[in-house]
Amino acid sequence: MRLRLATIAAVVLLTATAFAQTPPATSAAAVGRHPEAGGLLIRDYPPDTYKGGAQNWALLQDQRGVIYVGSTNGLIEYDGVTWRKILTPTRSTIRSLAQDASGRIYAGAVGDVGYLEADAKGETQFVSMLDKVPADVRVFEDVWRTFATPDGVYFQTQIALMRWSNGTMKVWKPTGRIFNRAQLANNTVYIGQTAGPLSMVKGDELVPVPGADEIGDEVYPIVLPFDGSHLLMGTRASGLFLYDGASLQPFHTDVDEYLKGHNLYRGFVLPNGSLVFTTTSAGMVILDRQGHQLELIDQAAGLAAPSVYYVLPDREGGLWLAMGVGLARVEAQSPFSLFGLLLGCAAGLAFTT
Repeated sequence: MRLRLATIAAVVLLTATAFAQTPPATSAAAVGRHPEAGGLLIRDYPPDTYKGGAQNWALLQDQRGVIYVGSTNGLIEYDGVTWRKILTPTRSTIRSLAQDASGRIYAGAVGDVGYLEADAKGETQFVSMLDKVPADVRVFEDVWRTFATPDGVYFQTQIALMRWSNGTMKVWKPTGRIFNRAQLANNTVYIGQTAGPLSMVKGDELVPVPGADEIGDEVYPIVLPFDGSHLLMGTRASGLFLYDGASLQPFHTDVDEYLKGHNLYRGFVLPNGSLVFTTTSAGMVILDRQGHQLELIDQAAGLAAPSVYYVLPDREGGLWLAMGVGLARVEAQSPFSLFGLLLGCAAGLAFTT
């Protein structure tokens, strides 16, 4: 993909300044890049570029390298040159995506679940599985999470957690009012509910997670693999914790106040082991395993919108961001930085294709 500057106002020098030369933040509040570190390389994809909805919720890269975007009113397919929209029967928003071991891509839409399949012309189409959903839970709204695991494919709505396996749709219902957002860690699905415990799927049962009561009622819980004996869990109000199978212990970071004050939304583990936490009001932050800030990526750094709903590491080492307005691809923790007169007006530069 060829890059061009969104606005050519100065000659920009691209220089190999290693981010490791910039010391990590040590205060309780998140700080941006040091001025001497230069600006981030960001490609901005506004809605006009991909001819889709403004809000984007999920991202996936298939085995060929094609990018899929769960977007408002449909799914977007991008092969590096062409953007193409894939519609559900009701043109609904796609909230979640997952790919199983065979390469089949599953999608959770508003009021529908299904998978992608090429038609006779070789064009990708959405195939609904709504008829596989039991009648008593067939009317639902958002499918907030879709996970592909060795045990089957999970679809999570507020009224049901469903697992498609061996031609059967297994259903769990909340004992409280509604389910909160499900999480996947180490191929285990974790899910909380309003006024209820955090639970995990074991076989065909939902089993309460011992010692994790503080996580259960959180609408947007964080549950990530951390090491051989711990999970990393978190909530918007209380921050992050290490969970050892029996209890939660605070996991202090350089950005505790940032996470608590900017609507923590989702967490991801990058291929290099770094941790990513997104927010709905202040971009995202990358931490090392000791909780030290490596990179703060927000509007001051060049993002077009403050809400980051999903982060996808691509096979080239960049990070795709699904945002409240548009998409972006960021060269985070890159040895390259941008310098030039434009940086006197903004901390980062936006690129478009």
